[in-house]
Amino acid sequence: MDERQSQERLAKRLTAMGLEVEILPGGRCLRGVLPLGQEPFLTPSGPLTVASVEFASVGPQRIKCLRPTAFFQLPIIGVAGCGNASELEGRIRAAWIDHMAGQRRLRSQLVESQLAHESEWDDAGLALSIGQEDPGARARWVEGRTLALPSPGPLAGHALASASDRVIDLPAEARSASEIEIAITSRLEELTRQIDQREARRRRRHALEGDGAPAEPLHPVFRGRDRQILLVGPQLAEDVALDAALRQRGFRTTQARGADAARRAFDDSSFEVVVTDAVLDRAEGLELIPTLADVPGIGQLPVVLIDDRAREGRREAARALGAAGYLVRPLDPQRLAAGLERMLVERPRRRFDRFARKLAVAWADGRDGFTTVVGRLGMFVSTGRESSPGALETVELALPETGERVSMDIETLYRVDPRGGRDPGIGVRIRAFSNDHESLWIDYLTALEGTTG
Repeated sequence: MDERQSQERLAKRLTAMGLEVEILPGGRCLRGVLPLGQEPFLTPSGPLTVASVEFASVGPQRIKCLRPTAFFQLPIIGVAGCGNASELEGRIRAAWIDHMAGQRRLRSQLVESQLAHESEWDDAGLALSIGQEDPGARARWVEGRTLALPSPGPLAGHALASASDRVIDLPAEARSASEIEIAITSRLEELTRQIDQREARRRRRHALEGDGAPAEPLHPVFRGRDRQILLVGPQLAEDVALDAALRQRGFRTTQARGADAARRAFDDSSFEVVVTDAVLDRAEGLELIPTLADVPGIGQLPVVLIDDRAREGRREAARALGAAGYLVRPLDPQRLAAGLERMLVERPRRRFDRFARKLAVAWADGRDGFTTVVGRLGMFVSTGRESSPGALETVELALPETGERVSMDIETLYRVDPRGGRDPGIGVRIRAFSNDHESLWIDYLTALEGTTG
């Protein structure tokens, strides 16, 4: 019996149970819908009411639940011996109970390994955010230190070579949220690079055959961003490979050999993340964390600590002080750079103070506006100018108290249209300053904080 015949036979059997099914093109698989009873499914977050389950066949005797999303976590269900739809529903409910029991056991393991606080329950079980806008783009815990990467997010719409490619085993040193994100980001980077390479080969082949254009592989999710990073400590300051990996991703790197130099660096620049050696010349990297909390205009800044060997006491101290991560040498420069980039996508990771301030803003084409909120790395400009999200432009800001004019490159993040009585304007991120204008801007905000604090 060939595959189509076996699927036709399965379809006939399921139809006799009263289910709606259809054989997909090619005849190797069928899809169907199983209506469910009113009894809810129990989850740690509360009862889940499900009207029906959509499924697909796996071979001639088994099915895989596809939707709702929570049911995709269930194992493949055997249909052999099922005489009606109620018996098939019973097998799905039994599989659900086993799945939830396994998730509770896994939760206990994560508590013991101090990973539980990084995870949260949803209808499907234990999930871990990976910082994507799509709420469905969350990794799933499979067992102790194994995660399944989500179909939404960076991998959406892409076919992987095998299902095992979507599974990641965390390295032993990954224990905090940032360290786990570094591991996940590294895996996503590797997978998307493989996808781009396959697509590039396909396009080149089509181009040679006269059936397409050459490929330019670049995955937009991991495109480098213009962000400033401070590397603190003798070893990090001399790490040429790490500096190169960061610059490849669009980071602007600055080196400081000690804690005092690191603090002074913030007088001239606004860094978004700090990576520091655990041992500095005359201090510990740990001492830098509370020091940075006093930098004018910065509410919260991610600090990653790098140690020569694992020291549990130092790891716990770093976590208690609010460090974003604790890593142990040897470092993988590409992996660390990818993780830092991914970490900064999550806005809660760093916070810059904002001040209500009206400053005149002028564009080179003569259009103007004024700020209503300003900060170290961005502002909101009230203007009728049409600037679409992603637009890069150069503007000048007039500082009335000093008579200075600050020139900067800005990127439009979002636009507010004049609806509901709101003034039109744009929210922008400061990408770069002309000459030494960044220090002028920081001095102005520091003085502003002194008058408002």
